[in-house]
Amino acid sequence: MTAKIVATVAVVLGGLFYLIFGLKDEEQLFVDVHRVVAEPAKWEGKNLDVHGFAVPGSIKEEIIGQKTLREFDLELCGQRLHVKHAGSKPDTFKEQAETVVKGRLVRDPGQVYVQAVEGEQGIVAKCPSKYDGNQKAPQCN
Repeated sequence: MTAKIVATVAVVLGGLFYLIFGLKDEEQLFVDVHRVVAEPAKWEGKNLDVHGFAVPGSIKEEIIGQKTLREFDLELCGQRLHVKHAGSKPDTFKEQAETVVKGRLVRDPGQVYVQAVEGEQGIVAKCPSKYDGNQKAPQCN
């Protein structure tokens, strides 16, 4: 009987430990481009939703095998961050679109970039609207 109680307590404590500490690394952080560029080491390897605007002329796409690979830059508050993405993209994604990229910050020799989650869920682009005139300017501090 005591062995069963001890085993049950151990399983419950293990589950709580996992929920408290294990899921902490899996949280998705929302951050603007200029904040990532200012402190890349702080964001490296974390799950991020990076917000910015697709830079005109920066979107490059190529098909390798049966997969579309794309690279582009996001910009906000005068700072740019490179993005790499594979798979389909939403119809609303185009130059100057307000965009959120879901992925991880990666450091390659000489470059820091966001490796976006594959497929349409990796890029979320806001649909332009005639009602956007009342939008607040981003906080660039």
